[in-house]
This record gives sequence, structure tokens and C-alpha cells, in this order.
Amino acid sequence: MHLPRGLWAMGTVRSCFFPPTRAPIWGRMSCLGARARGVLRISLVIMLQGLLRASEVDEELSKKYSIEIMVDSGVSETGERLPLLPFERIPDSHHVRRVIAQDWFLDEPSRVALRAPRSYTDETGNSFCVEAYVIAATDHLAVRVTPLLADRAPRDGVHSAPVAAAPRLHLALEAPTGTSRAGRTGADTPQSPVTDAAPSQAVAQGTWVLYRHMHTGAPVCIRVYPRESASLYVQLSAPTAVEMQGKTHLDVCLFNVHVRKHVALGLSFEQLYTYSLLQLRALTEHAVPWRIFDPPRTYSAVESMASIIKRRSYRLAPLEDGCFNEWGRPVHISDGSSQSDQEIIRALRVDQVPREIIGGVGSLGFAKWVVDGIIAPVAGQGVYLSALKKQTTMPRTHFNAAHERARAPFFGIDWIRNLAAAALSLNVRRTVYPAQGGVDVTVEPFAVEGVPKGRIKQEARHPGIAPPSTPAGAVPPRVTQGETAAGPSRYLGYLPHAGYQTGYVRALFYYLAVMEPGHFYLGVLNEERGVPRLREYQRAAVFLPYFDRSGRFQVEVFEAARLSTLEEFVAQYPQQMLALVRVRAPEIGHFNP
Repeated sequence: MHLPRGLWAMGTVRSCFFPPTRAPIWGRMSCLGARARGVLRISLVIMLQGLLRASEVDEELSKKYSIEIMVDSGVSETGERLPLLPFERIPDSHHVRRVIAQDWFLDEPSRVALRAPRSYTDETGNSFCVEAYVIAATDHLAVRVTPLLADRAPRDGVHSAPVAAAPRLHLALEAPTGTSRAGRTGADTPQSPVTDAAPSQAVAQGTWVLYRHMHTGAPVCIRVYPRESASLYVQLSAPTAVEMQGKTHLDVCLFNVHVRKHVALGLSFEQLYTYSLLQLRALTEHAVPWRIFDPPRTYSAVESMASIIKRRSYRLAPLEDGCFNEWGRPVHISDGSSQSDQEIIRALRVDQVPREIIGGVGSLGFAKWVVDGIIAPVAGQGVYLSALKKQTTMPRTHFNAAHERARAPFFGIDWIRNLAAAALSLNVRRTVYPAQGGVDVTVEPFAVEGVPKGRIKQEARHPGIAPPSTPAGAVPPRVTQGETAAGPSRYLGYLPHAGYQTGYVRALFYYLAVMEPGHFYLGVLNEERGVPRLREYQRAAVFLPYFDRSGRFQVEVFEAARLSTLEEFVAQYPQQMLALVRVRAPEIGHFNP
């Protein structure tokens, strides 16, 4: 077949450049025609000249500024997000801060605010952008040191050059729409943690921010961001009381709660201007769980489970009283009767095809379907319905005893506890009951805010939602932890049998994913329902928290075969409490729902 000359030449070049032999490239060019060889030589010469010119320009800029200016977008050339760095490799600016402290941290705030952003490169080759800006709403000056690049060639000392403010950080930490750069505002304060209404808000790992009073120049606090989220940070606060002068304290904030609060450091605030993250960790390693800033970065069994559930849950129709019995047949939870084809078809979503559906499930039935996917491949069958309806330890009083038979207020928590105990029994190869198995999540990892006497019951019934998220550069008026415009919403910690406030579960799942990796969680809402109003456990959900291979935190939430985000779940149930049980995820390849 006769091909056009251009196409023939392209095909010949491809076959010559990638043959199974290892002949030199110029020797393999003998199969080309003379004209094709000439065109190829000219192209290679032009490419080499361009590379030489580019290197010459880079050398001239390097000699002129003694610095390499790069802006890390956080995204690779292929469009994939770059993996997060382990704690020991986070770019630390303490070398640069030692050099710039007099000009940027100790000088008059009015003079610092007028300085143009500059880029500094330390002896290890890491570059940082230093910039200052005024927060007009709170009359504070912020000096931010942002990593620009890492793992570059070492240098002899710190070099600097003029540079524009880091584009990546301005995109991530910009003020709300309609607010100028000089007047950035927000709802967080150095004394209270940022919330995570916008968890996608990203910062560069190792970002360091100093806040000072604009008129007096007195320091307020320092924030260091070891992770990619503006809602995870370490805060170093300057003393305010006269008797505490010269002493500083450390807070560790995780989303909208304090992991640790007021950890005494025994150092003056000015000493912290040149302290590194590793020095802080060594100083407080017995008081602060620094492990939360260095989570696992491997493909986990929980992530594998989430992927399988996403693919297979389309076969389940939403049916409130539905589940699968121990043999995998679709039945009703209430009486064990079989589901009819008609009711399954009526329950289908608009995007579902009847011939692909295997049965209907509600929120409790879906939790059983997930756990049966762990048990059935090993035991040959799922969990008996009768075993899941057994009562567990609950405060059954004369008040709710009258409604126990008609409304079964504790049915949901009994159900998920028995499911977790069944999965644990499979792992340890003996029968384990919920009360002895430790399946309930009861950890108290965060600093609990004080609650006035007599208000625990009221707070438990109406726990407020977390306050709105704000830029990491804003310092608004002082508020207490969890306070909202609607009134106080303190973090209550774990309340026996009731669980946790939904507004704080993101921080809880992050902590659990770090401290007990390889687990997923079944949860049931404690909410007021029916007439008369009675607190019941009826609505369940499956939570799969994990860190993906790039090190970023993810939580998959499934409620009755419907996938949602944790933010959507919290927004849907802002006033409820959530009781949780833990289940060990099976090894990769052993989950088959």
C-alpha cells in the first residue's frame, strides 16, 4: 500500500527508534531516506540550541539573584496531586527566620507592613516566600513564611531576592469574596481553632505565621501548619497575664477542637521565632500526640472496602425495613418475611435498572450487608437476624420501658453493637458479646470545654453545629471554642450511650484513622422522634475514614446505600448525637458483599 510521504516517514521513525535491538540511534537511522535524516538532524539541532539558551538564561538569573524562584502548585504535570511529605521532611523555615527576625518580626509593624514580599533560600536549598499584611478588622499584622520549594541543591547560607507573593497561598488563604487583601477577616481566632466547613482549603506544608498587634507591636501568637489543611495547626500563644510574662503555651488544633490546650513550654515567645517543628516535637513529645501530623500513607484495607462498596451498592434499592438474612435473601427486618418484587420495584431510584437489583435495604440493613461481606466469605453465611435484635447494655428506665415494646427506642444501637461483636468474634475465633468486646468508641482525645452544672442534658440534646470556616490568615474577635452566633456550642466529649456531637466527628474520625488505622465505623443517630417525643436510635450510617496514598484524609459515608460526604451528613443532622462502634476491615481481597 502506498502511503503519503509524511506518514511513511513518521511510521519509519517510530519503527527505527523502538526496535527490540540495542543498536546506536544514528546506526538505526540508516533505514531512513536521506531527506528524512536531514529533517531529523535539523530538528535535533534546534532542540539542543533551545535547551542551551534556556540553561544560559537560568544561569544569568541565578547569578543575578542567587536564588531559584519556583511556585509549587501542589499538582503534578499529569494533573495528579503531589503526595504530602512525612513530618521529618516538611520544609522548615527556622534557618530563614533566624536571618530575617530583626527586619520582619521585631521591627515596627508599620514599617514591616510596607515591605514587599521577598523570597529566601536557606543552605539546604529550600525556598520560602516572606510577606506581611494588615488585618484591618482586628488591627493585627500577620507575617507569613511560606515554603516555595523543597529538596533543591544545598547552598552556603541564606540568599534572598524580590519575588511576588506566592500565588498558591493567596488562592488557598484568600479572604471571603468582597474583602480586600488589607482587610482580610474571618471567624477564627488565635485562641480558638478553625473549623472545617471548607476542608478543601489548602496551605503549603510548613507554613509559619506570626500575628502581632498593629499599634503596640506586641506578639499575639504563631501558627504552624504541618499538614495541607488550614484547619490542622499548632498554635504558640504569647502570655497575656503579667505574672505569666516570659512563658508561652502550645495548643494543637484539629479541625474545630483542641487536641491539646495550654501546654506550657517554659520558653520566651521570642525564642520561638527560630524554633523548628522538630525542636517543638522534642520539647513536648510526652504531652502532645504529634503522630496526628504524620499519618500512614499506604493503600489501606479501608480504602479498598470503600472502593468495592461504591461499585456494588448500586444493586441495592432503598427500602426502609429491608435487609438480607443470613443466606443472602432479601427480607424485612421487622418480621423476617421475604421482600416482594413489587415493593422492590416501587423502591427503585430513577437511575436503577430492575434486573440488576438484588434486594432492598434501609440504613440498618445496609450496615448488615457490609458486615456480611466480611463474615460470609469466611463463615459461609451472614449474621442471623435474631442475633442482631438482642438487647445490649442501655439505660432502660421506667420512663422508656412503657415504649420499649411499641417503639423499640434502642433497636438501632443494639443492632450495630451486635454487628460489630459478630465481626470481632470472627477475628478472634470465639464468641464475643458487645459489653466485653470493647466495640463501642468511647475515646476522649480532645480537650473538653467546661459545661455549667445542669446543662449537660440540654447540650446533649441540642449540640450546635461547628462555626463557619475562615482563612488561615485571619484573626477575628475572641470567641470560645465552638461558639456560634446562635449561642454556645461546647464540645462535650463522649456521652455514655449517646455518643458524640455530629459537628465534631470529622476531627474524631481523623484522630481514629491515625491512632487505630484499618478500622471502619458503624454509627447510629440519637435523635428525638415520634409522639410523645422520645430519643431513639433508628438511623444508621457506615463511615470509612482513611488516608489515601498521597497522604490526604478521606471519609466515605454510606447511609442506606447512598454515598455522601461527611459535610453533607453533618449538615443534614446538625443537632443529633452519634453513637459509634468499630469494626476491623478485612485484608485486601477478603471483602465480598
